[in-house]
Amino acid sequence: MMKKILFSLMLTCAAGTAHADDYSYPYLVLVNDDGTQTSLAVEQLELTFSDGLLVAKNAAGTQSFTLSQLRKMAFSDSPGVVDAINTIDAQSANDGPADIYTVSGIHAGTFEHIGDAQAALPKGIYIVKQKDQTYKISVK
Repeated sequence: MMKKILFSLMLTCAAGTAHADDYSYPYLVLVNDDGTQTSLAVEQLELTFSDGLLVAKNAAGTQSFTLSQLRKMAFSDSPGVVDAINTIDAQSANDGPADIYTVSGIHAGTFEHIGDAQAALPKGIYIVKQKDQTYKISVK
């Protein structure tokens, strides 16, 4: 019940109707509680909320989703890809300045390289924003 209320509140904050004409990601991916995913093209996408439903309308047609059954919703550059957090490779670790955030969203600092952050931060899980990429790191 709390999940439904929180999700409904989050979606209500989107001001009832959202237009996604100016976008960076071409897909909105919705994931249900049973793990099924639906990818919607963002171009001309209109979202409305009514009677516990998310109604998505775009050039491909109209689809309805029961809010209480939605687990996750994210924009993506690939259909069916919801996780925008990438794995760090050796090149990325030394690819210039990185902003580091705690999992609760608190900015932990800006570091010259991701390796510098891993050496300086206390144990924990962090989100790294570097150029146009997002990574998850663990400091042990």
